[in-house]
Amino acid sequence: MYRVSLYFLPKIEECASLPPLDNPTAFFSHELDNSRSIGLTLKLFDDHCDLTWDLLCKSMHTQAEQEDRLNTEGSDRLAHTLFVNCGRVLAQAVDEQDLLQSVCNALVNNCGFRLAWVGLTEPGTSNSIRLVAQAGDQDGFLQEPRCSETPATMAIEASETCWIKAVADSPLVVPIRAAALKRGYTSVLSLPLKSDGKLFGALTIYADDPGKLDEPIVERLRQWSDLFALRVKTLRSHEERDLNNDLQNTAARQRLENQLRLIIDTTPALIHTARPDGYLDYFNKRWVEYLGVSLEDVEGWKWTASVHPDDVAGIVDKWRACVASGEIFEYETRVRRADGEYRRMLHRKLPLRDQDGNVVKWYGSSIDIEEMKQERIATGSDRTVRNNSLRKGSSSKITVLCCPMEQ
Repeated sequence: MYRVSLYFLPKIEECASLPPLDNPTAFFSHELDNSRSIGLTLKLFDDHCDLTWDLLCKSMHTQAEQEDRLNTEGSDRLAHTLFVNCGRVLAQAVDEQDLLQSVCNALVNNCGFRLAWVGLTEPGTSNSIRLVAQAGDQDGFLQEPRCSETPATMAIEASETCWIKAVADSPLVVPIRAAALKRGYTSVLSLPLKSDGKLFGALTIYADDPGKLDEPIVERLRQWSDLFALRVKTLRSHEERDLNNDLQNTAARQRLENQLRLIIDTTPALIHTARPDGYLDYFNKRWVEYLGVSLEDVEGWKWTASVHPDDVAGIVDKWRACVASGEIFEYETRVRRADGEYRRMLHRKLPLRDQDGNVVKWYGSSIDIEEMKQERIATGSDRTVRNNSLRKGSSSKITVLCCPMEQ
């Protein structure tokens, strides 16, 4: 079996062609994330050898090295996906039920978890919970005995996170283990929901990949669950329509905003926001540190001073066109880092719309792709040598052609 792994190449399906092999079965699998970068694996099955070849690296990698790199990159992408989708849920929820259901939908449909559900404590009880929202339960898992309780009741009773890294091995989930493993659930996380120190429920998330619920992602989910709990409090208040006259709810909203800002400033991605007219009004802490400037230096349209002079006209024209049309913005350009070096970056902005479809805010992220660019250039320079080496190691022949990326 040949397996040629191509990592994070935009529109890579347009950049590869393959000649016929003797009785091969070839198929493409790709995963599209929020930055439209694609992790694509091309598998060519052949009886003569078993070889893994990474086109984007200067040398061959072991399977363990590849998996370690993919896990790290996957965790960063998931943190960004959580930021985009959970932030949208907080902004658009109209009532408590809508919030809780939207949280579950985002975790399953956008973030790739298998199952998410929310249970609220019954009045007058300490560990009895009632299922109020769920997404991903396609075959009645939550209807089976104890499955809509464990491990949520443990998180509520202990008033702390219950993280089961391996369902198959943990004695804490014995009552539901068979039902969970039958459906491919390998790990589970239950987060207590609190308001003013008082528990009122739990958010429980199942994954079918042990690496998906790693320590950085669990910490992000813990932060988001605190924000959801604060949002529930404000939604429950009869005075939410007039927060300016209700000091208690104003304080709760301020705490919500402060925690959201903390998450934005500590997320691995470079985040920025813009007004409907295209005026960039915020760059997170990671962004201004990357650029080595202050927020005032890049607000509005002053950010163009950090863009390579040859790229300014193109990105400005593209941004203005997207502001006018409301279409998703995506553009690659060179940006000057704090040390003076220009680095290739991929920028993407998504519009947030109101119920009438009007854009009320733009949310954007930028990713440094300089190393990927350089790796690809290096790969192209010695592709002939690599292809010759591959041919010598097998009786089958394979040619991989990659078009050069746009400059």
